[in-house]
Amino acid sequence: MSGDNVRLVMAGESWPDTSFSFSKDPDGWFDADSQFLRLSDLSAIAVLLEDMPEWLQQQRPAGDIHRLKVRFHPEHGLETIAMSLDEVAFLPWQDWPGVTGLSADIDWQDEKLSLKLNSKALTLYPQDLLPDAVYLDSLSGAIDWQVNDDGWLLAVDRLHLWNDDLNLQVVGTLHQQQELLSSDMTVNLQDVTANRWLNYVPERILDEDFFEWAAPAFIDGIVTEGSVVIKGNLAEFPFDDRDTGAFLIDLEVENATLHYADGWPDLKSVSGQVNGDGNQIRVSSQSGTIAGLDFIDVKVLIENAIAGSAQLNVTGDVQGDIDKALNFLNESPLKSRFGPVADAFSAEGHSQLSLVLDVPLADPYETLVKGRLDLTGTSLNLVDKPGVGLQQIEGVLSFDNDGVSGEAMKAVIFGAPAVVDIQPRDGHTQVTAKGRLNSQAMIAEFEAIPPGIFNGLFDYTVDLAIRELSMGDFNVDLEISSDLKGLQIDMPEPFGKAADEARPLRFSTRQTSRGPILNINLDKLIDANWRIEDKTLFGRVELGGGQAAEPMNDFVIRGQLAMLDVQQWLDWSQLFSRVETPQTPYYPDLIDLQVDRLALQQQQFEQVNLQLRRSTDEWRLSVGSEKARGEVVIPDALAAGAAVRMDFDRLVLRWPEADEQQLSQETESLILPTPRPLWPSMNVQVLDFQINDMRLGEMNLLAQREAHQWQLEKFSLSSEVYQFNAEGIWQQLTAGDVTRLSFETQSNDLRGLLASFGYQQAIEANQAELQVALSWPGDPLDFSQRTMEGSLMIDVGSGRLLDIEPGAAGRIFGLLSFAALPRRLLLDFSDFFGKGMGFSGINGNFTFAEGIAVTDNLVMRGDSANIAVTGSVNLIERTYKQKVRVTPSVSSTLPLAGAVAGGPVGLAAGTAIFLVDRIAGRLFDRDIVDVISYSYDLTGPWDDPELKISRSASQKESQPASATP
Repeated sequence: MSGDNVRLVMAGESWPDTSFSFSKDPDGWFDADSQFLRLSDLSAIAVLLEDMPEWLQQQRPAGDIHRLKVRFHPEHGLETIAMSLDEVAFLPWQDWPGVTGLSADIDWQDEKLSLKLNSKALTLYPQDLLPDAVYLDSLSGAIDWQVNDDGWLLAVDRLHLWNDDLNLQVVGTLHQQQELLSSDMTVNLQDVTANRWLNYVPERILDEDFFEWAAPAFIDGIVTEGSVVIKGNLAEFPFDDRDTGAFLIDLEVENATLHYADGWPDLKSVSGQVNGDGNQIRVSSQSGTIAGLDFIDVKVLIENAIAGSAQLNVTGDVQGDIDKALNFLNESPLKSRFGPVADAFSAEGHSQLSLVLDVPLADPYETLVKGRLDLTGTSLNLVDKPGVGLQQIEGVLSFDNDGVSGEAMKAVIFGAPAVVDIQPRDGHTQVTAKGRLNSQAMIAEFEAIPPGIFNGLFDYTVDLAIRELSMGDFNVDLEISSDLKGLQIDMPEPFGKAADEARPLRFSTRQTSRGPILNINLDKLIDANWRIEDKTLFGRVELGGGQAAEPMNDFVIRGQLAMLDVQQWLDWSQLFSRVETPQTPYYPDLIDLQVDRLALQQQQFEQVNLQLRRSTDEWRLSVGSEKARGEVVIPDALAAGAAVRMDFDRLVLRWPEADEQQLSQETESLILPTPRPLWPSMNVQVLDFQINDMRLGEMNLLAQREAHQWQLEKFSLSSEVYQFNAEGIWQQLTAGDVTRLSFETQSNDLRGLLASFGYQQAIEANQAELQVALSWPGDPLDFSQRTMEGSLMIDVGSGRLLDIEPGAAGRIFGLLSFAALPRRLLLDFSDFFGKGMGFSGINGNFTFAEGIAVTDNLVMRGDSANIAVTGSVNLIERTYKQKVRVTPSVSSTLPLAGAVAGGPVGLAAGTAIFLVDRIAGRLFDRDIVDVISYSYDLTGPWDDPELKISRSASQKESQPASATP
């Protein structure tokens, strides 16, 4: 049967015109041929027929067949089949893969199959052989298959597979003889994408561990060219015994990235050769990087890659910046152990790293590492403090999974040489550094420490004991020791020291369940324990030789000091006002000190107990001593104008008197005082206030600080005998500071007032008033008799002069000169004035300038005489330069007795008065006041003044030149 130009229509679609023939010869052989067949239509018909082959039913071929020729015998089977396949597809069945886009010429004759492939856009569906379908842009070449009595032979000739991932050419044979399958195949590769190669290798031929490792290991790169040879009995694959066969890999790789183990830094930009022999794969690289370090010579060996427990070994040398070498530690599983070093330090310089890594691919976390890091010429600096660390390092650091070591490594720390040793010891790593520290270089790196406090070079030793309690959990004990010899410390007593003085220092840390505790011990001055928890400092500090207790949940400073000069510490603390401190200071909750001698400005206090407590927004200072007992409250908001509050039961101060010799040697040129910061606002109350020997009673003070001035709004002293009120201002002007003070004092008991102020009780009066206005350059504590200017007004009511010793008179600007006069006048009045000289009033004014008090109207109106004083009192040199004029009252017998007694020296006053009683009537008709008035020059020192009479012309012949006591 035959047909030409036949057109078939199936399922509504027409076949191309075709021809066919079908015949049977006498021996029962069927011959058939056809120019065109559409397999999809035939498969659809075949499915409807009974007894069709299973493969045909399952695979359901599709596509077109051209030039089909078949010779078949029902008993002898298929003898010949030849055809051309065009875009044929069929489903997978059993071990046969599915396919689409298969184009080939097939010729089967006499148990021989010849397959010539010429497919475009071919897709294979290998089912369980490969993880995904394989798409090929092109598949070409020849495959010959011959069946013989004991097996078959497959020959591949220039089989070419090409797509975006690979370009392969396969040649060789597969031969199955009985149950032996042997190979002699060579695969030539070009432009194979490294991270896709596993998509083309059956998983079953690789070791399970190797396959799991290899799947994510090859990240990037290209196999530019190479070959893979498989020769031998495949049952012996991968041919550990070279006598049974060979599995050879020879590849050129460019820009490959190998992720060889989780957590470890990848090998990147690797270019080199990949060689395999049996169960081993070697990578020899000419270039590449790891953690940013460049390869010098790096080799990768994979053992048992195909079968067995796969093991990866990386060895080689890399070089680059030291910070990248540290980063290697930080990007590896060693981070938990050594990462803190990499995090804490930045590095500078070039280094070389020798590295050995053994990675069991079944468990990469069991990786073993060994290495040597050449640090010569590098530096390590703290990340938070650039420039602080190890400079100019010379040495090699060795490391492995157990730790690090280094011997006699040299470095420069803060500008001075040091030697560092790192050694494993008794289950821990011991780091010891010894060197000489340059204090200036150190302080230059710490803004929180003002320059000038520490000066010099001193030796030190640092010991670090590093213990790993568990993986990545370290216990670090630190100890720093030095005798500080060579270091000068410019701090107030007792912490300052000279450079040649030794003072043992030990700083250490130790671990506890609540974190590290730090200890510092400085000679017998300080012992402190503290810890920091949640950014809060807890500590115990003992001063003066005691041993600090363990830190609790507070911060306490206790101890005893022989000397504490508060002003020195305040002035010293001003050094820190120019230093920016980024962190909030740690405030103690309590400072409890016993001070043998405390100095504040010019005040001295003995055996003082100080307790300073911290509350939310203020400090509370309790003071207990013989001379000071009370509380001071210092708010945080001083800068905003909040007032310091003082409440004292007793306060005894000393107003220092300048040394006479020092005052006499003062030059006329004055040095202006150094400006101090304005005092804060104040609110002060003292129930018992004393200065020197002056019992001043109750004191109240109210002052307000404003912009550029401190205003004394109220200052009062009050007792049973007087009331004192003052106000003033301290201004900070462009030309300099100036203080102005005015006050007035009123008393109903002048004698008691003098006693309160510590003066001799030389005058007795029931009423007294004093008004003073003063000013001086500088702040209130810069008061100086030499620099003050101002005025004083005295107004004393009736009273009497009391007998005193010399020396005290000048202390209130000559007022008590009156009290000294009865001993110094020309006449001896002891018979009449043993109980004092009465007066009806004393008043006058003084002005002050350059240490001199001047009056031209100081007058005492006595019962029997008026005494007028003019001139000056030198407050610096403590001398008088005054005129004293004594004018008698005409109603008294005293002046006349004095006139009579003024003649013959030694005439007793009683005798003179007796004579006056007889001649008074004749003398009173004359103006005798001028005759009996006397003027005296009061000069010399306060303690021993000299009183000389100043005689008129009529008196020169009859009066003695001077009077002495």
